Amino acid sequence: MLADVFQSQGLTTLALAYVMEEGLPKQFSKVPIDSLEAAAKRLHDMGYEKVGLWGISKGAELALTAGSLAERKVFQRR
Repeated sequence: MLADVFQSQGLTTLALAYVMEEGLPKQFSKVPIDSLEAAAKRLHDMGYEKVGLWGISKGAELALTAGSLAERKVFQRR
């Protein structure tokens, strides 16, 4: 699993569902980035200084979209 690779490099990981779960969009269209911003805030509240995004296929598209639309402060605590 990819989380194991990240962990072996000293990185903490969090898998986050963004479609096809209760309360989430049923398809890969118009997926909001709010949950990514909320997760980043929660990680900052837990003491993590920097939060990175990683995805494969549609997850990569979401990561790039969130990274470009969210304010910089969301993913890097000040």
